[in-house]
Amino acid sequence: MSRKLHTIKELKAFKFLLDGQLHKAKKVDKNVCMIPAQIDKPDFGFIMKGTRIGIEVCSIDNSKLLESRNVHNSSKPTNAKRKKINAILNDKPYTSVNQTTSVKKNAWEGILLKKFNLHAGYENFKEIFLLLHTESYSDVSLSEATRFHLNHFCIDKGCPFDKVYLVDLKNKKYIGIVFDKKSNKRLTIPKNLENLESETTVSQWFPVGQSFNIWNTY
Repeated sequence: MSRKLHTIKELKAFKFLLDGQLHKAKKVDKNVCMIPAQIDKPDFGFIMKGTRIGIEVCSIDNSKLLESRNVHNSSKPTNAKRKKINAILNDKPYTSVNQTTSVKKNAWEGILLKKFNLHAGYENFKEIFLLLHTESYSDVSLSEATRFHLNHFCIDKGCPFDKVYLVDLKNKKYIGIVFDKKSNKRLTIPKNLENLESETTVSQWFPVGQSFNIWNTY
């Protein structure tokens, strides 16, 4: 059964795509228009020069890690924070757990392959674009580096989508085009980004000497 509404993240991702690409679309066809009823499989649709084009939106983030990190960074009181305060007050040892998010394919390979396999199910559109979004990185340079790794992956795996784009929800930025099926151009990673591999942040606190499930939320 199809959905009736877009998610907030889908709408945000689409907005940042429009911020980066709408002016180019207007140059191709000043009458380009959305298909209002299109909300699922693919998530958005528009008509440009008489061609129906669909846009499928997909997160490349590790959802469990992202949820854990967001809760940790929240200003709201949590069980973990209360335990940490109690441990400090009672002079008990406590430690933090650092979790790392990579910019390379091990972080998002499975997500993209699954989306590639679903491509054939999008009907009634001549072209389908894939809009990827992330909110895993505090440093936007890591999102920019990810674009190049995604490009190489799309070429190596024969990406079926006509175009692939990337936006950064955390930093509220359109990152750029990842892949264009027509040109199949392999992008060269700039010198200032080639050594960027991952970002590590504190994700959870735990008492020393006690077992825990790393994926348990607070």
